[in-house]
Amino acid sequence: MEQWDELHQKEQKLLEKEDRLNREIKQVRQIKDLYEAHFNESGDFMSELHHTFYKNDGNYIYESIRDDYLHESRKIINGLDEDEEALICAKKQVQQEITTVFEEKKKVALEEASYER
Repeated sequence: MEQWDELHQKEQKLLEKEDRLNREIKQVRQIKDLYEAHFNESGDFMSELHHTFYKNDGNYIYESIRDDYLHESRKIINGLDEDEEALICAKKQVQQEITTVFEEKKKVALEEASYER
């Protein structure tokens, strides 16, 4: 019974970890959605600026700022995508560990049941 209890505790810790990872994945997705909405709004603003600077000698300044902004925004989105992927991989690993522990618990329970007979 002691081995089963240890496995049960391990399973509970893994389930808590999976829960935490689910919350973190949800947070990253929410942040990404908010940032993408902000990015779209900023894109509209940049389009308005483009029309303002289009006939102006300062067009090259606008283009430089826009390019820098787009580059940095893409870096942020890519970073969020990478964070989300890492969390999803960690969650899959935890799920595999949970399955393994569950199978071990089942095996221990069957062994204990056969000893009681």
